[in-house]
Order: sequence, then structure tokens, then C-alpha cells
Amino acid sequence: MADKGGSVFGLDEFRPYKRRFDARAKVFEQRRQYYAGEQYSATQAMHRIVLPGLYDGVRGLYLMLHRAVDIMSGLIPGGWVLDKGVSEAVGTAMGEVLRWSRWATEGVLFTHYGAMYGNSVLRVVDDRANGRVLIQPMNPAVVLLVERGVYDETPAMAIVRLELTDGEGDYEYAEVITSDRVRTFRNGEPMGFGDRPAEYVNALGFVPFVEVRHKNTGGSTGESTFDRVMTVLDEVNELASMLMDSARKHVNAQWAAFGAEPAELERGDNVWFFPTGSSLQAIVADLNIADVLGLLQDMKQEMKDALPELGYAELKSASQVAVQTVEIKLGELVVKVKRCRSNYDAGLAAALALAGRAGQSMKITRLGVLAEPGAVVFDEQRDVLPRNRREVLEMEMLEQTVELQRRSLMGP
Repeated sequence: MADKGGSVFGLDEFRPYKRRFDARAKVFEQRRQYYAGEQYSATQAMHRIVLPGLYDGVRGLYLMLHRAVDIMSGLIPGGWVLDKGVSEAVGTAMGEVLRWSRWATEGVLFTHYGAMYGNSVLRVVDDRANGRVLIQPMNPAVVLLVERGVYDETPAMAIVRLELTDGEGDYEYAEVITSDRVRTFRNGEPMGFGDRPAEYVNALGFVPFVEVRHKNTGGSTGESTFDRVMTVLDEVNELASMLMDSARKHVNAQWAAFGAEPAELERGDNVWFFPTGSSLQAIVADLNIADVLGLLQDMKQEMKDALPELGYAELKSASQVAVQTVEIKLGELVVKVKRCRSNYDAGLAAALALAGRAGQSMKITRLGVLAEPGAVVFDEQRDVLPRNRREVLEMEMLEQTVELQRRSLMGP
């Protein structure tokens, strides 16, 4: 039975995985809040009114995270160029699967999720009704892959958990996929969806998920592209809060009267009357906004230094892009992209291999070549930076596409 909260993790079978799922979700939610600027949003309305300079400065720092994610998610694919040794049949099959998957628009979420969350998940979808196999990027915060063992990370089970709403209100949708069956739950109770029973055979015969880490540091979650600057933003938030506290004290100051006894003070409608020689003084700390804004500028430079993605703006301002020269200037960015790119290449190749296996089970024989060992190999030497103005413009359009996708999923 489900627990009082009505969750799949209230079932005895899945309760052991709750801690892992929640720990991952907590990490990903923190990163999402940084990316969305919600770490600062609780007091930003007051900051905007009382200290507009502070508000603008801090908001600018959070916008840098947007820029870093968009640049990194756009540079990593490099057109997904296949290695020269890959057969034409493999390239054709790959192109077909990616067209079915609307990869030109939906595929950007693969690298976007990874750059923002640190992890990204691909799901191979068995669309038998339409004779297609799809590859769909998924938010890693809603998926937990349970490996076969300590030395084998191949998924033995996938748990997908979503908070959804229908005519009856909010509810938890959960899906548990193993190699032999698929089960679905509503608030921890077995329930079928979309004219399917609550439990049915997994026709694919495998768990159709692949997970990649954006920057693999050995943990179960990878690093997002802006992990190293999160501590700087924490310092900024602390500084902004301290300044706001001082501002509040100036608005609601404590006052001291010097040279007068309480009985000698007299107050009119809007005026205090003091004896000759007395004075009134507010007891507040100095509010040095200029120094704080100067410190924000220093922190902004520190963030720029820690996010090589931001140096990409040099390409936009150049009328002629000399790749070798720019790659020298943006050497740290090139190294960072190449380190992360290999993870995504391996992940997409693995998903395409699963798509090939799915095609075989669905009698789409032309996709079978994707399932052959080492069939899909991406060109490791493909360019990191665009070579001409047209490619730079295409990169900007890709960033805009990513932003539209983000807004549709996360809201403005």
C-alpha cells in the first residue's frame, strides 16, 4: 500500500530508492533555482524599489548563468558529425531516427539539461502505432536509473516520477520500467493511463534510458557548467541581504535625544520640540552603497573568469572569424567543451544503439545497423567554435530556440 502521502515511494518495493531520488532532486532543484535566479527572487521586489542599483547588479550576475548554459549547450553538439569511418547505412538510420525525434528542435534540450543540471537523460520511445522509434531528452530531476550492480551501470530499472494536474486536481504520476514490464501509478496506486493497463509487457526487452553527466567528476551527479560560481553568488546574496538589513534600519531607525530629559520633549502634529542646546540623532550604521556596488563589479569579473563560455561574445563582435586565433584566446572554453562533449557523444551513441534494438523488435530492419557494436562514432576532432559569420548566426538562433524551450517547460 502507498503511504499517507500517496507516493510510489511509499510502496515497500520502491521505498529503498526514495533517499536516492530525493537527494538527486535536491541537487537539481538547487541548480535550477540558480539558473532561474530564484535564489534572489524572494527579496528582489524590495531591492528593486529601495536599492535599484543593487537589484540591477545582482540580476546581471544571474543572467550570466543563462548565457553560460546557452553557449555551452549550443557548442557541444558540433553538428553531431559522424566519424569518417562510419558507414552510410548507419548515417542514414541515425538521420531517420533523429528526424522522427524532431532532434533539430527537441534535441537541444539534451545538452541544455546537462549544462544546467549537470546530468541529462535520453529515453528511447517505442512508437509502434506510427512505426517509429523516438529519442526524447528528459529532465533528470524526474528520473532515477537503478543500475544492475556495483560494477555494471546498465539500468536494471527506471523510476519516472512527475507532478501532474488533471480535472481531479494535482497528483503524482509514476512509471516503473524494467526489462520485462512497465507499471504505472497514480498517487502510489496502480493505474493505467492512455488506454493502457496499469501493468503491461515491455515489448522492447530492455530499459530504454541513457544518462550522461555534463562534467564527470566521479559522483552520481555531474557538475553543471556554472557549479564553480555558485559560491560567488552565495556571497553576493549574503552581501545583498546585509545591505537590505541596513536599509531597513535607516527606514525604521532608532533615535537618540541628546541634552534633553524625556519630560522636556514635546511633539506637535508633525514636529518635535526640543529644549535649546539639545539634538536628535538616528542610531544606524553607515549605508555605503557605492562600496557594495564596487564589490559587485569585482565579483562579476570573478564570475567571468570562472565561466569561459562568456568569452564567446568575442565571436559576435568579429566581422571575420579567424578560428585559430580565437581558439587560442578561448583555449579554456575549447578544453571545457571537449571534456564535456565526449560524455554527450557516448550518451547519444548509446541511445541510438538502443533505438536500433527497438527497431529490430519492431521489424524496422533498416535501423538494426545502429545496434551493431561501435556502429555510431562521432568525430572527436570536429570544430568547437563556428568558422564563419553564418555559423555564428546559426549559433545565436540555436540559443534562442533553447530559451523558448526553457520557457515552455519552466515558465518565464
